[in-house]
This record gives sequence, C-alpha cells and structure tokens, in this order.
Amino acid sequence: METKRCIFCMQEIDSTEERCPHCKKAVWEYEWKPGWIRPYTVLQERYMIGQALGEGAFGVTYLAYDDKEKRSVAIKAYSQRENESSQEKAEADLLDEIKDIPGVVNKTGYFQENGAHYLVMEYLKGGSLRNYLKKRHHIPAEEAVKILQPVMQTLIRLHGRGIIHGDISPDNLLFDGEGTLKIIDFGAALIKGYPAREKKLKEGYAPMESYQEKDKIGPWSDLYAVCAVWYEAVTGHKVPAAPQRVKRDHIRVPSDFVKVPDQMEQAFMRGLSVDIQSRYFSIVNLLHQLDLQEETDDEKESAAIRKIWGDSWIRITTEVERVSAKNRKRGRFRSRLKKILCSCAALVFVVLLARAGVQWYRTTHPEKVVEEDLKNDREAAEEMEKTEIRGQDSKEFKEAVEFLEENAYEVDRNEVYTTYRILKGALKGWKYPSESAGVFPVRAATMKKIIDLYMGIEGEEDNDRFNGYVSVDHRNQWDPLRIHLNQETQWDYEVETVNMYSDYTTKFVIYLQMTSQNQKSAGAFLYRMLPILSPESYLTEDEIKELLESLNGKNNYISLKLNSKCEADLLYNSDKKTFSIALSVR
Repeated sequence: METKRCIFCMQEIDSTEERCPHCKKAVWEYEWKPGWIRPYTVLQERYMIGQALGEGAFGVTYLAYDDKEKRSVAIKAYSQRENESSQEKAEADLLDEIKDIPGVVNKTGYFQENGAHYLVMEYLKGGSLRNYLKKRHHIPAEEAVKILQPVMQTLIRLHGRGIIHGDISPDNLLFDGEGTLKIIDFGAALIKGYPAREKKLKEGYAPMESYQEKDKIGPWSDLYAVCAVWYEAVTGHKVPAAPQRVKRDHIRVPSDFVKVPDQMEQAFMRGLSVDIQSRYFSIVNLLHQLDLQEETDDEKESAAIRKIWGDSWIRITTEVERVSAKNRKRGRFRSRLKKILCSCAALVFVVLLARAGVQWYRTTHPEKVVEEDLKNDREAAEEMEKTEIRGQDSKEFKEAVEFLEENAYEVDRNEVYTTYRILKGALKGWKYPSESAGVFPVRAATMKKIIDLYMGIEGEEDNDRFNGYVSVDHRNQWDPLRIHLNQETQWDYEVETVNMYSDYTTKFVIYLQMTSQNQKSAGAFLYRMLPILSPESYLTEDEIKELLESLNGKNNYISLKLNSKCEADLLYNSDKKTFSIALSVR
C-alpha cells in the first residue's frame, strides 16, 4: 500500500485517503499563499515541507519531516531580499550561543539551497499561545502569570547576556510537548553594542522606543511586550498601538473586564507605561512585585542586567526634554491652522453624515439590501459568459496545462488521466469555472446574508474549506478538462447546520444543504430557499410537508428533479434523527 504524509501533522497516511485519520484534516483545507513553499517539496534530499506554521518579518516557518532523523522539525525559510545581509546567519549563530538557556527553541541545522537560507529547529507541537487564546478567548489572571513565568525567566537570562528579543508576542511563544512556553523567532533580536535591526513591528506589543529611538531599547522593552501579552490573555483585548497611546491613552485596566488581584494589575499596568521612565527597569523587578522571584538565580541575573544596561537606564530616566523656540513658533502656527481646519471639518462632517445615513439604512433594512443584491446577482448570472476549453489543440488548453504544471502541489499521472491538485492561494490568474451543469443565479456572499436573515441569528462560521483539482482526460480530445474548484463554507446555528458550495472562479452558488433535527425547520428552509436559488422551481408548503413525512424509514431518501436546472435531495437519518435538505444544480 502506497503511503504519504499529512502536511498538517506529518503522520503517514494511505495515499488514497482524502482526510488524515490522525488530525482529521484534508490537504485542500490548507490556506496556501503565493510565495510560500509548496507542500511536499523536499529540501536537502531529507526535509519534506508541510504546512506553514507562521509568517514573520524575515520569513516563513514550516512544519517539515526530517527523513534522516525520522522526526518532525520546523524550518524557517528566510525571505530573499534585494540587499543580501548576514541576517540569516546571525539568527542561526545567536541560537547556538544561547542554546544552554532553557525556554529557547533548539536549533538543529542550517543550510542554503537555490540561493535561499533555511534554519532548522525543533518542532514545538503544542502550538502557539495565539491559537491557545483563540480557543479560550481569555484566561484567569493567575493562570496567565503561571503560563508566562517561564518566558519571563528566559528573558531575564537573555537580558543578562546583553540580548533583547524585540518581538515578543503570542505568535512567537509556543508550547512544547509538556505544555511549557518556549520563545521562537530571534530574527529581530538586539545585542548590546550592535546596531538595532530594522523589523516590521507588531502593533500592540512593540513599545514606543521601537518606533522612534532604537538606542533606548533595553530590558524594559521586552517587559512592555510581556505585559501586553498578559493583558491580552486576561482581557481578550489587544493593547492599542503605542503611537496611538502617545496621542491619547485609551487603555482600560483589566479589572474593567474581569476579576484581577489589585497588586497584579498594578504591576502589569506599570509595565505597560508608554514612558520608559514609568516602567520597571527589568522583568526581575516585575517578578519581585508579584512575589515570584527566584532568589539565587534572579540575584545573579539581576546583577548582570544592571552591569550591562544600568548606564542606559540612568541616561534615559534622567533625560530632560527641552522645548526650543522653534517648537514654540510651530505651536503658534498650529493654532492658526486649527481654525482653518475646523471650517473644513464642518464640510467633511456633512458628507460623512450623508454616507452614515446610507449605511444606517442598509443596517436597519437588511431585507432591502438582500433584495437589491439578489437582483444584481441574477442580472450578472444572465450576462455571464462561461469560459470553456474546447480541444486539446486549443491555445486555452495549452495555457491551462502550463499553469497547472507550474502551480499544482501534487500531480498524479496514469494512462487515462493526469490529475493536478491545486491550493486556493495558487489560483491567481486562473479563469476557468468548475465543470458543472451551471450555477444558481446567487453569489455566495448574497446567500450568506439571506441565510442569516432567514435564521434570525448570525451563525458561527467554520473555516472555509477548498477542494481544488483539475483532471486531464487523455481520451477526450474535444472536452479534455474536468475542473473541480469548489469553496465550501459551513455555518452552525443553534440546532441547524448549513453547508454551501460555490464555484471559486465565478463565486456563484452550486450547492446548498441544511441539516436539522426539526422537520418544520427543514421544510421551511426548502420552501424559502428554493425560489431564491431556482425561481423556475416551485413546491407548496403542503407538498413539502407530505414529502418530509414520507421519510419514515431508516435513512429514507427522496430525489426530486424539479426542472432542467435544479435538483432537490431529501434525507432522514433515523440514527441521528436529522433531516437533510440539499439543493444542487443539475
């Protein structure tokens, strides 16, 4: 039996299985982006690339399988820049220097291939703190401190060696197999005595000095980021970006949202001060305030931090800002300018008020909006010209195959068919719709509005799933391509589930299904959705009721060919006691 590996978990699976039996995911669910390494690519003849784990300022990190060591690893592929520098090697060398510090991701290799640089690291299978918080939204304050304490201890040891991480965020904190957070991504790290590296700042975690005065970055900067992570973990809200807080600080204390011990709140809010002078010197001071210091180690590390960073702290905290005469003149100019701008603002306000009125109407009259959208969709469907490929000798066919050969992540070839499996992100420039009898004259976005309006509540939307493959039939010279590029979206309501398939290229609906435990709800869904999707079709309420009541056997099934364009499938599952109503294009 031929096997392959799942790109999401790197477990071996049967090549015929569409969904991994271990993680329950399918490859078409992968949200691949142009520029990323395609799944199943092999580097150094040993590393098979899987899903992207995260994208940072300097590159993308992937899950991979090391065929030599027979284990999963993480590989950071650095972005190729116009001005090549030693950035890539610097991060690898730094990880070698700090490998003895607990809580830092372990480096296992470094190599270059095809002009690109790659850093191989241990795979932290527990996932990121970001994903952890997405599932729980927020966690108790004491739990957040407990989770972050190993991170803070690691940062203390880094600061004692003159190293500032510079990019602490929930994305760069990953759980190991034992549930302990480790720090990753040292691409933006600053080493005392060396110039600060340019990096893309993460709003909400970067302190003000990272935006302006790089020479003022120190242990207090990582402290700010840690406190921002704690704040988000506890409240479920991100800290506003530092430049916004300078103008007007809108940050609310955590106790406005949840229960937080006073001493803990005061400590972390001090760490979140915009002004460096108002923060703690280092994370050691924060732990002392929280009564979490480790006497022996912290005393030693604290002394090292004072020795390396003490002079910078004294310079920053004793600095006096002086207002020059030039600045005072600028202030008078701004006063005159303000009067002019007030007049302009009045005119702008009138324009915005008119726009707000339109938006208010759309919000308060959703049925009118849907009606208008539906009318536009039907007109567009009538005017839509289906782009088809006819003949293997045609220019369109040759261009399509060339595109597939270049962009498919997996190609299966045999004497009868060549099947190209392709991810959604690789489809830029593809113009051919899915192979089907047609589409319903309703766009997916409009259908979502209709469903929410009909259900009366907004459903919880699952991640979109994309099924993308194109097959070339070598026997059929006239109609050689079989195209399946379908976008699936699922919404979960209180006791109902709605599934919708739409054509990726045209965005029009091709299939709609509702599953419900309530016969009346299922019937009402069919009665209301049928004339929307297929105006030529019609079933009365009594006819629908009669059909549903006839589904009285085990997994009873009825298929109705309503007209040349629409088919309805009705199913009753006696085990789950659910009714399923599906409308599809014939």
